[in-house]
Amino acid sequence: MKYAPTNKYTLSVYNEGRHWWNVDIIEPGQIPVLFIPGSQGSAKQIRSLASLVQNKTESRRSPFSFRFFAVDFDEEVTFMNGNIMNRQLDYVMNAMRYIQKMMRVPRKIVLVGHSYGGMLAVLTTIHQDYQNDTELLILKGAPINKQRKFDIKANFPTKNRGFHFLTQLK
Repeated sequence: MKYAPTNKYTLSVYNEGRHWWNVDIIEPGQIPVLFIPGSQGSAKQIRSLASLVQNKTESRRSPFSFRFFAVDFDEEVTFMNGNIMNRQLDYVMNAMRYIQKMMRVPRKIVLVGHSYGGMLAVLTTIHQDYQNDTELLILKGAPINKQRKFDIKANFPTKNRGFHFLTQLK
């Protein structure tokens, strides 16, 4: 499955075993999870987490399951480029809308962000149109520090020298 407002980025769904049968619908007992990779990362990084979580929920006979999605930015270098981050942020927010349209019962999305993908995940939670769409935010290695202000429109090498920061965008 691909949602592609650009030719470069893709949205994929990850399933194993019997879960391949219906990739276009999210059933009421399924919790949507969107993985956002970091700079030069790949959507393929979701496999380990998705496989582990699926196996655990099945072995425990949980009344719910997870539907894993991942955006792929074609291993684009995000580091220190506000224009690329804006383009990727727009794609993530559109991917969230696409995922929400797949749901038979409306529910919030779990966002998992790695590295700069974590920054994108945080930015979606403070965006006025998307701040109520996230159930849980899981970050791994995301360069976030509340002490400094992140300016996505800034010239990164000069204005954002520390680049391990995020509070709020204007």
